[in-house]
Amino acid sequence: MFTKKFRAAALMALVMAVPALAQKGSDDLSPEDTAAIHDYVLTMARVKVYQAASQDYEKGQHDPAMEAESKKVEANDVSLMSKVKMVETSCPRMNAWIKAHGMTAREFVVLPMTLMTAGLAQVAINQGGKPPAWVNPANIAFVKAHKDELDKLGALGGGR
Repeated sequence: MFTKKFRAAALMALVMAVPALAQKGSDDLSPEDTAAIHDYVLTMARVKVYQAASQDYEKGQHDPAMEAESKKVEANDVSLMSKVKMVETSCPRMNAWIKAHGMTAREFVVLPMTLMTAGLAQVAINQGGKPPAWVNPANIAFVKAHKDELDKLGALGGGR
């Protein structure tokens, strides 16, 4: 079962990123997207910053302007990097909120996708499969090494 925190995070970021991955196979992600996911190196400090921002959003999530911007970004079936550019250039409330929480728009979009893909890659490995080449082995190792802490945070979709 998903926690409230995870649902809030989904509303703000995964909801922007997951449709791109779900509607397109991983082979259909743009080279720019797969490079961004590969090149982002997860750390527990950055995951905690993202989770704290998600909690903050959950507490005060009724900013109509920011919700409208989020829906605008979500509604566009474009690449992850296009969504980053959209947030930076045409979503001033969302971009300011992201910056106020110590992140860039790029990190805000890429971090949850990197975490999700590394988690899925670890599941594939656990089941005897191979992860996609564009998933950074360091991020797979991070998920494996920090699984208990990530689960406690609800960062991988689990409850507390």
